Amino acid sequence: MSELNNIGTTALMAFQRALQTTSNNVANVGTEGYSRQRVDLASRPAQLSSGGYIGSGVALEGVSRLSDAFLVRQSLSHDAEHGRLETLVGLSQRVDSLLSDPASGLAGPLGRLFDSFSALEANPAGNAERQGVLSSAAQLVARFGGLDGQLDAMVSETNQRLDGVVDEVNRLAAEVVRLNREIPEAIARGNGQPPNDLLDQRDRLVRDLSSRLAIEVQDADDGSVNIYTRSGLALVVGQTQLQLGSRPDPLDGTRRQLVLGGNGVQTPLGNTAIGGQIGGLVDFRREVLDPARAELGRVAVGLVDSVNTIHAQGVDLQGSAGRPLFGDIEPLVSAAPANTGSGRLSASFDEIALLEAGDYRLRFDGSAFTAVRAATGEAVPLGGSGTASDPLSLPGLSLVLSGNPAAGDEFLLRPASHAGAVIELAIAAPGELAAASPVSATAALDNLGEARARVGAVVDAGAAGFGAAASLVFESATRFRVDGGALRDFVPGEPITVNGVELRIDGQPAAGDRFGLQATGAGSSDGGVAAQLSALRTQRLFDGGTRSLGEANAALASGIGVTALNAELQFEAVGIVREQVEQDLQAVSGVNLDEEAARLMQYQQSYEAAAQILRIADEIFATLLQAVSR
Repeated sequence: MSELNNIGTTALMAFQRALQTTSNNVANVGTEGYSRQRVDLASRPAQLSSGGYIGSGVALEGVSRLSDAFLVRQSLSHDAEHGRLETLVGLSQRVDSLLSDPASGLAGPLGRLFDSFSALEANPAGNAERQGVLSSAAQLVARFGGLDGQLDAMVSETNQRLDGVVDEVNRLAAEVVRLNREIPEAIARGNGQPPNDLLDQRDRLVRDLSSRLAIEVQDADDGSVNIYTRSGLALVVGQTQLQLGSRPDPLDGTRRQLVLGGNGVQTPLGNTAIGGQIGGLVDFRREVLDPARAELGRVAVGLVDSVNTIHAQGVDLQGSAGRPLFGDIEPLVSAAPANTGSGRLSASFDEIALLEAGDYRLRFDGSAFTAVRAATGEAVPLGGSGTASDPLSLPGLSLVLSGNPAAGDEFLLRPASHAGAVIELAIAAPGELAAASPVSATAALDNLGEARARVGAVVDAGAAGFGAAASLVFESATRFRVDGGALRDFVPGEPITVNGVELRIDGQPAAGDRFGLQATGAGSSDGGVAAQLSALRTQRLFDGGTRSLGEANAALASGIGVTALNAELQFEAVGIVREQVEQDLQAVSGVNLDEEAARLMQYQQSYEAAAQILRIADEIFATLLQAVSR
């Protein structure tokens, strides 16, 4: 009789636990990160009797958490990439809109400046045209400053967001450490049974962590987990947490550097393969923000250099040589605060056509300097020794060393990334615009030929006699002398360089024809330099003489747009794969209400049947007692 009671009792208790477990599944159908649980039942050992082995009931072996370790690991990887791309896409699209929108980009003000140069060419002495040039130039300067200010604000925002996400990573890692302590203790108290709810909590924390930082997770024998960054640095080891931090870059205080460590030792994470939201912020800074600011600055440097060079060759309304239209921009070189030597580097632009966007880091190893790109760490060939006669050379740049650097000293070279912030207009009075060529051409009234003379471009403003008067006499239709000098051959269509200025003879001269150059005086209506300034619109100034100012600006906007579009396409693709993995994981771990309802009915009927076993056993026992008592 006791065997019947034992069978009924074990069944009653087993199905009661099954009902509780299934009810708990139903109750947590909307709980994020909850994994479906299932009771594990097994028959109790049978007992030998005269008729053979007779079963002795059911045993509750435990409550299993339904999960798939492979899918969980896959989800961590996709969560990290999703978080990275989501951050990268959002920020990149903002920069793309800023640079490509006609209301905020450079294209409009840059085009209006060249339009004003064309208007000045048509009427060099006109005050309205001159005021139009100054107004257009001031608007362009303001647009450069506004764009650089917006990008600088995004630098600060990126740093603040990095700090915020780093704090979240540390908080989540601390929670994982707490659960790493509680889970082994719960396993020990439960005689090896897993604390499913705590495991769910930890898995949810790990997934939240992976969306912020790409991680690798390893299970330990005691039920805890170890967490490593993608580069292999430990973040959580059992019940020990290493702190993720962000600190100012030792060489560039405007940037935040990620470090990981403990006990006073911090290891830089580097700038690649970080993943998660932090990786998205770092990638945005490296792939979008820094290049955009550097390229914007390069356009500013090219504009200032080309306009000032031509403007300085001209003559203003007072007859004075032209001054710079824009303030000069110089490359910036800063020494690391930790440098121990007295070495200093001064930089200057060499050839704008060769100048590349981006900053450089230079390091002295005790005998020579090496250079790498600041954004990527890629090595860059560095020529020269650093003396005034043999300066260090980078594309479009020259650097001269003074003092004595020590081994390990580092320097940050910023050729143009600051230019958008410092560009300024250097002329305020319309009369100071140098629209006229430094000399004008004249022809003798008694010339017999049909040739006409005009001044072309300035070839060498530093030539001896630049801007001085000169005379040219043809001794035949094909040969001439300048200021009584040696005979020179005349080639129709080719300019004649006189005192650093091109003199163009259109048509066929005759023997005895005389032409002259005379210095341009005050009040000139000549527009030769204004014409050269207008021609800058299409002149190839960048990338080895393959791109104009407008094309360089268009390449800046389109380059950021392509980066933003590629990131968006990757984000959509990763989202599809991530959703599929999530669906597969939910198929294993998620609660299906229809299935749970069926199980509830099954366990309810089983529970009632088990109760019926106990009732029958009780009735049999009562009948037996009545029979014995007679």
